[in-house]
Amino acid sequence: MLFQRKQSAINIPTAGENPNVVPPAPLQGIPNTVPASPDEQSSPTSDEIEGLSAYQTLERRRKKKRRKRIIRGAAVAAVLAVGVGGYALWNNANNVDALPEAEYGYVEQGTFEANVSASGSTQPASSVVVTPEVDGIITDVQVAEGDQVEEGDVLFYIKNDSLDKAVTEANQQVKTAQNGVTSAELALKNAKKALSDANSGINGLASAKVQRPYGAAEFSWATYRPHEAATVRTDYINGPEDDTSPDGAAYADAGDYGEYADYGDYGGSGDSDAYAVQQPSVSTEELQLAVDNAQIELDNANIALQSAKDAYDQAVATAEKRTVKAPKSGTIIAMSAEEGAAIGQAEGGTSQATGSLVTIADLESLQVTVQVNEVDVNNVQEGQQAKVTFAALPDVELDAEVRHIATLASGNPGEGESYQPGGIVTYAVELVIPEPDERVKPGMTASVKIVSQSLEDVLMVPTSALIDNGDGTFDVQVVTGTDDAGGDLVELRTVEVQAQDAATAVVTGDVQADDTLLIPSFEGEMLEDDGAMMGY
Repeated sequence: MLFQRKQSAINIPTAGENPNVVPPAPLQGIPNTVPASPDEQSSPTSDEIEGLSAYQTLERRRKKKRRKRIIRGAAVAAVLAVGVGGYALWNNANNVDALPEAEYGYVEQGTFEANVSASGSTQPASSVVVTPEVDGIITDVQVAEGDQVEEGDVLFYIKNDSLDKAVTEANQQVKTAQNGVTSAELALKNAKKALSDANSGINGLASAKVQRPYGAAEFSWATYRPHEAATVRTDYINGPEDDTSPDGAAYADAGDYGEYADYGDYGGSGDSDAYAVQQPSVSTEELQLAVDNAQIELDNANIALQSAKDAYDQAVATAEKRTVKAPKSGTIIAMSAEEGAAIGQAEGGTSQATGSLVTIADLESLQVTVQVNEVDVNNVQEGQQAKVTFAALPDVELDAEVRHIATLASGNPGEGESYQPGGIVTYAVELVIPEPDERVKPGMTASVKIVSQSLEDVLMVPTSALIDNGDGTFDVQVVTGTDDAGGDLVELRTVEVQAQDAATAVVTGDVQADDTLLIPSFEGEMLEDDGAMMGY
């Protein structure tokens, strides 16, 4: 359908020229009443007043439809033709200078990006606060704010003599425990030997035999010869030797162990008997128990030694904490450690150290935390790309990536807090800048545009060029040329919107790249179709 837009004046036919006339909507900024000008115009006729009243009723209905295209039928046009036509001619003649200049847009082909904008401040992506683990007085500070440090570098020292004393005492406990182990090992060795010797003695006694052929008496431990001493060795308890008297009888006294032999002449003639006099005074069961107890004592001594060693290692480790080192590599961004300041409960310092003494940050990557409102937050996802700019560095634009999206709204709900109706609800979104510019400092204000949607090789039009049809489709006014008077020749073409943001819409339909679009600059802009007027 071809329409003609008049830029300088609107040529509206009268009812006699075209009975199917749809009256125009009033121009923006032009009053709805007819101005009184006795020098130029006469008073409206009754027909004009009646037509104007009908037009005002129609106008109220149009406002309810909110920019929807209205095509009026011939019956309504016939009723309103005389009054409205006269009013339009009169109003046009007196307000020709009020017409706005035409605005145009264009159909573009390319990549569409929908952005979510927010602002925040830069912070290190990772940082660590150095807090000493021991009390004392700060001495020999090695670094200052802004210094680069490597993991393990010494930051400062802490004086605390009591830790040296603790190391000395722990070392003495180790020595004492070691002596206990040595004593227990010796006791176990002696107990085992006693048990072994006892078992050997019992086996010897069991081998003694009494043989009575021809009245001869034999004894394995006591050997008798006439007119000689009988020698009995008592290995188990009494030690070296005991001598017995010869002549006529042999009596072997083996202390706690011994036998009695009764015999006659040399050769052992006559009646003889040998008896096992007694068993050992300490049983093998008791000796075995002594061995077991000695083993237990040794085990306990080893446990005590290990505990003493652990205590010593702990004392040494605690003392070593007086040398405060960098836990990671980075830049010192905060430094409050001063020589002479007391840490913790230490006394005698020139001042009391408070807060974080040293903060080390990795400035190789930065992060930005922004607040995104509840309308846009569902369009943001982890991994989406973004662009970051800085108010203090207008020539710097950095790439960023969404790393985390808060689950709860910022500030809600906390302790003693609740969601406030009518307030703006926002969610914290963290972005990482993997390659920051060295000029960007922590704390700088940053503006972020998160690319929430990206479509390639699509047709795009200004959203202001869209005319809503109310059925999910939209019209655009495509300029197809000009008439002889220089007016625009315009076609209404239907498109479907695939995606859009506040300024641009992705469309499909009867348009192509580089088409020129007429932008509706106010409600009621008029098109001319072979003498028929259309408002939308």
